[in-house]
Amino acid sequence: MNINSLEELKERIFPALKNRVNYFKKLGVNDISEDDIFMYFFDTWKKKNDLSLAEIVNDILNCNYLNIRYFKERSNYEKRQY
Repeated sequence: MNINSLEELKERIFPALKNRVNYFKKLGVNDISEDDIFMYFFDTWKKKNDLSLAEIVNDILNCNYLNIRYFKERSNYEKRQY
């Protein structure tokens, strides 16, 4: 997969991100956005070699909102620097 920028990657996987956010909304989870899901996986994807678009989409479509919510809370806590 030849992706030249972070924005290009986000653009290519946006349909999967949107799909997962819509799924979470149907479950009543309204506080998770496409960016939250992207940031949750970004460090993991960055460390992998030869990552395919199918693997990225699979990660997105099978993620658990509790893990993303925990990641988001932990990130917010670290930003506050308590």
